[in-house]
Amino acid sequence: MVRDWVGFLGLEPSNEDIKTLQIRGGTGSLLGDESFITSPENSIGRLLKPKNPSRKLKKEIN
Repeated sequence: MVRDWVGFLGLEPSNEDIKTLQIRGGTGSLLGDESFITSPENSIGRLLKPKNPSRKLKKEIN
């Protein structure tokens, strides 16, 4: 938890932080630890974590 927002917002972000924000922001993924994501999931009864991005393969018809 951030206690000093003015000081926190004045910090220069690392290159890793910038890259993570760009990737997550572009996909709409949530950025936070496990409890940050699971708490709203439990409250609204809906999954917010990203699911498997690949399509399911169609079963072969023999």
